[in-house]
Amino acid sequence: MLQIKTSEPGFEIKNSQQRLALSGEKINLGELVVDQPGEYEAEGIEIVYGESAALIVWDKLQLVYIFATNKITSFEKSQFSPCDVVIFSQSLPSLNKSFFNETLEQYDPSQVIVSTKTNIEEVKSSFKNEPTDTIKLSDQTMPEEGRDFTVLT
Repeated sequence: MLQIKTSEPGFEIKNSQQRLALSGEKINLGELVVDQPGEYEAEGIEIVYGESAALIVWDKLQLVYIFATNKITSFEKSQFSPCDVVIFSQSLPSLNKSFFNETLEQYDPSQVIVSTKTNIEEVKSSFKNEPTDTIKLSDQTMPEEGRDFTVLT
């Protein structure tokens, strides 16, 4: 089971043994700092870092961390889709409707996560639930149909 929450200045993902931090364009896993395109693996966590997103494979879940609003590359589309979870970086100033919808169409996630620090005015109708401080995810808790939207405080 993975637990995801916000932490300055990004997100923290952890399970009972490991902690991963997502901050802007950087992913920190212990001593490993990932901020350049490539494939990385440490402590049983696989990271594929692309031009505008990174795929994190951990505990049977595929999480895509969106850190830039660049057009999705063919590599990212072919390698990262479909995924279980899309996390939009807190460093993105806002999510416009066309980028948001295109991202969800390309990656087809079951779970979408944003922070209250990101301006979601154009897409807030997608987020029906009240903001929460933490979300717990596992391959058993993913919605079988539809898509869940979560705002983390």
